[in-house]
Amino acid sequence: MAAYANFKMGTINKALQLVNELLASYGMAHTDVTLIENKIIDLSSNLYGTGQLYPYARLFSMKFRADGFETPKNWFLSVPESALLSCPNLQQNPGY
Repeated sequence: MAAYANFKMGTINKALQLVNELLASYGMAHTDVTLIENKIIDLSSNLYGTGQLYPYARLFSMKFRADGFETPKNWFLSVPESALLSCPNLQQNPGY
């Protein structure tokens, strides 16, 4: 996820370094800057079904699928019932 964050922030060299470290840890060949986003998407597939990709999909507006992520519902977290009860002007986020 650090690689994706760096990619989104425009620090491509740092993103490339992180992606190549990950690829090396899987015994895969290094990539270059032209394929970095595709490699990040490929590497993220290792997180499918673990629930670990979900918050990152929310934070980074990732292009890849996160199981169980529903838009627009999951862009915002639900407001706790105790907060809704104690603040009458507060409203629940859509979809909850």
